[in-house]
Amino acid sequence: MKNHFLFKFLNLFIISFIICVSYVFSSVTMDCNVVSMPSTAALDSDITIEFTITHTGGALEFSVSMTDNNTPLSGGGADSNCKHNWLVDEGGIYRGSSYAGATTTWWINDVAQSTTAMKQTDTWGATSGLQIDNDANPGTYKVRVVVHLPPEHAGSYYIHIAAAENGQFATTCCSNSGNVDAQCARAINITGIPFIKADLQMCNAGSIISDKEDNSCSNDEYRMKFRIYNWSESGVWMKGFSYQYCVYDPNGNWDTTQPSTNFQMYDASSTAQCGVYNPATTGMISQTYTDCGNGRQVNWCYELTFANMTSKPFLIPPGGGYMQSGSPYSMFRRTGSRCLSDENDYSRIAEAPNCDTYGDLKEVPLYYDDVHVCEYEGGSTPDAETGMVYCYVTDDCASYLKIFKSVNVTQATIGQTITYCITVTNTSASTVTFNLWDTLPTVLDYVGCDNSCSTSNVGGRTIVYWTISNLAPSASATRCFWGVVARYPWNPLEKNKSVFAMLNRYISIYNLKE
Repeated sequence: MKNHFLFKFLNLFIISFIICVSYVFSSVTMDCNVVSMPSTAALDSDITIEFTITHTGGALEFSVSMTDNNTPLSGGGADSNCKHNWLVDEGGIYRGSSYAGATTTWWINDVAQSTTAMKQTDTWGATSGLQIDNDANPGTYKVRVVVHLPPEHAGSYYIHIAAAENGQFATTCCSNSGNVDAQCARAINITGIPFIKADLQMCNAGSIISDKEDNSCSNDEYRMKFRIYNWSESGVWMKGFSYQYCVYDPNGNWDTTQPSTNFQMYDASSTAQCGVYNPATTGMISQTYTDCGNGRQVNWCYELTFANMTSKPFLIPPGGGYMQSGSPYSMFRRTGSRCLSDENDYSRIAEAPNCDTYGDLKEVPLYYDDVHVCEYEGGSTPDAETGMVYCYVTDDCASYLKIFKSVNVTQATIGQTITYCITVTNTSASTVTFNLWDTLPTVLDYVGCDNSCSTSNVGGRTIVYWTISNLAPSASATRCFWGVVARYPWNPLEKNKSVFAMLNRYISIYNLKE
């Protein structure tokens, strides 16, 4: 009887041990060489990502994110995690603000799944991820997702796919918990001109301005706090922002060595993201003396930049997230003679509200990557109080044009007429005038166009072009042209008369600054 009991006990122990070992040592593998996705794509467009993943046990979850580096994601809390915009996580799949539906489809082993269609990316990071398997069927899965590339990012980026099982998956920015069992990073070149929707708001933090020009002052300082709001669809780099506060002072000799400390990032619900930090760099830039009229003059500009950010978080969250300067304030003052007078300054912090609230200051321009920003009050409302470069320059605010081209057929044969239409949307805060042109494919003969286009012939190719004048902010213009299929594509290896796809990528657009 004792031996029989011992045998049953050992059996139970072995079974329990096998179960425990299977759980603890379960594994996830993903072959990065067979991840399918484009190597080049336009910003504000959709891409399809396919990958195969195998796991041995435990609920399997994954995320997809994008950033400008291939540093592996960690389980949570790493500075590098805070440089990602998540396109797929437990919140759903990012499909962009123009996506009409509330849900979107993705596929596991070619079987359609449904999840939330996110209109903005996530910068907090994946706290659990999108679930592939609930632990019922360990094995190999082929996953396919369609994600959107946000309109705010272009250049050399990486798409990161990360996964883990056993309910331990997390790749968050601020939390230190979580785990990553397998991941891949694939390079992608994102083409186009990024469009940032941001807003600079300021407040007067108790500036001391004696309005004197002598040496009798000891405490005069320009003191200010600010917020930079991000109304874009994705998190945007804080390091890209700067602003200029421009003054007139015949004496010079400035002290700008005390930028604000305790900068803090907040999401759209005003929830603080990670801790406080001090990434700002300040300095004075000498300017050619300019009289702007109405008592406003310039010969110096105080500039505050964030190019030297070395710690998290790095992205201002989308949809109304903001970065706020902390305590005590940003300040600058004169060395030696401390008296200040703002009566001739272009920028005047005394015209901003006191620091129980924030407001626009039209004489303080905001820049992103050294380009003057057309500010927004929300996701679709241009800011009438956009900060203007001295002296109220109106034509340098960056103009952004979105282009969409369509064709009425995807296959055609000899004698068939093809219609191409190009829609251009002005997404900036300024009225723009520009030329739009396109080149007919070699297989087409030109037939006609709408809206009185002009044509020319270069190297045997027909070019159609229009001048579109005074396109207002948020307005669109559509231009169409027609061609008839007159010949087959030249193929010396295959002379049979097969149908062919009609896709023309020759398109150009440029601004006429006036």
